[in-house]
Amino acid sequence: MDELTPAINVRSVSVTDAPALHQLDYSFETERIYTLRVGGTLAQSDSTPHAPGKPALAFELWETPVEPPLYKSYREYDRTLAEVEAKLTGIDGGYIALAGEQAAGVVLLNFEQWRSVARIEDSGAFITISTLPARLNTR
Repeated sequence: MDELTPAINVRSVSVTDAPALHQLDYSFETERIYTLRVGGTLAQSDSTPHAPGKPALAFELWETPVEPPLYKSYREYDRTLAEVEAKLTGIDGGYIALAGEQAAGVVLLNFEQWRSVARIEDSGAFITISTLPARLNTR
């Protein structure tokens, strides 16, 4: 990594992060999309018998170039600062990514104790990660 690329630090998100999250740019442009392909005998669409030495379940991520590039803006949700603060007080946890000391993205979580899982909150514009190339550090 060169010194121009900021390190990405990840820490727990808090309500005090609301102003920085409200200022994030929720738009992106991409020249590729990714498709998840599932195979193997445990996949619902595969009825072939299991062959020894082959995985019973396999996942592949296929990259596909697109032309023209796709553009998406999640500002359609256009949340106010008060709505961001309310969202942060209503979650069970989450993580904020910082590029240098600037907010670069956030993932919000709710815990489902009945099945012992953490679910990424469907929060529209709140699930975003900047496309900055960076080193990842957790603290």
